[in-house]
Amino acid sequence: MTHGFDPQSAPALARRRFTGALAILSVLAACSPFQPAPAAEPEPVEVSVFARFYYPTDPIRPVTQRVIQLMKEDPGVRVVMWSGLSLPSGAAGSRRSSGRASIMMAIAGKTAPDLLESYFQGIQMDIHQGFLYPLNEWIGDDTNGNGQIDIEEAKWERWKTIPPILRQAATHEGKVYGIPQAYTHYFGINFRVDLVRAAGLDPNRPPETWDEFTYWCQKLTDPKREVPGALMKRGQRAIVLRSSAGMWLPWIESAGGRPLIQVRTSPTTGMEHEFPANESEFLTPDGEDLTGVESDWRANFASREGILAAELFHRLRWMKWMVDPKTGEPVNLTAEDIENKQVAVDSRMIHFEKDDVITGVARGETGQRGTEKFQLFGRGEVAMVT
Repeated sequence: MTHGFDPQSAPALARRRFTGALAILSVLAACSPFQPAPAAEPEPVEVSVFARFYYPTDPIRPVTQRVIQLMKEDPGVRVVMWSGLSLPSGAAGSRRSSGRASIMMAIAGKTAPDLLESYFQGIQMDIHQGFLYPLNEWIGDDTNGNGQIDIEEAKWERWKTIPPILRQAATHEGKVYGIPQAYTHYFGINFRVDLVRAAGLDPNRPPETWDEFTYWCQKLTDPKREVPGALMKRGQRAIVLRSSAGMWLPWIESAGGRPLIQVRTSPTTGMEHEFPANESEFLTPDGEDLTGVESDWRANFASREGILAAELFHRLRWMKWMVDPKTGEPVNLTAEDIENKQVAVDSRMIHFEKDDVITGVARGETGQRGTEKFQLFGRGEVAMVT
């Protein structure tokens, strides 16, 4: 995964309506023999923010520490944590969708926070629906009309440090609606060294291809193993497959694919041209510069690499196989093998029964009590987790 600014999310200002009050000073006050009271200190400007950015009950968080420091440096600003409504996860699907639903309800009721988080895949929808307030008065204006705030147009210096592709993602028709966040995600597969060794595999030589990974998964699967503390008697499976769509994207990338692409249409020919999600220079094969054309962001899941990743997931969950009773090695089975209850291995013919057939090497993340991924991993019900 890439380092630096994360294109998956950007903080943005929620659109709020402010009303000003006109104070009228009576002429009689100027004629009063009494000395006027000293002017009251202005009330600090209160800014409500999403809990991700400021969590006062957990002051050791770096972002919370930075907000506290900001308030000390500028007493005219008071940051408060916005809590919003708490919806049951079952009503909205997941914790993230529940948070999103809470934000949408708050925007509709004009009680949204001033600063919120809008994910990369959703910020354009938020912009088109008028939920976000443009930040150009602080960042700069699109004076050359190319639809972006270029480095020479920026009056906020840190805008110049943001990679061009991320500046583009937060900008629409010359208006900036969010600041990409700078943090790093690492994606990988964790495995239990003890279970890997028990299966006769070398933990210092992990798989490097999907075929090697599938072999590891078969060696790490034992449906008949008794796992202490298991709530469901499923034995040991190799891996738990995450239900989050975001956790599926690295599998597409490992096949060489691009889960997300930019499409720009040539105003000259009307042809569509595809560019990688992280592309910031938009030259067509015939040399036409499409920098001034707005990108149409599209999911690329139906690409060859996306289909291969989906096939891998299906195979991990539903493949039919058995353990060779002589060698202990996995043997893949076809529908014909299962129907005939025999399979040829080298020069041998192995006869088997229905109970000898194993279905898949993975468990799905279902949300059932006691089946959280790291609970399965900790008990040894699965040997690997992403």
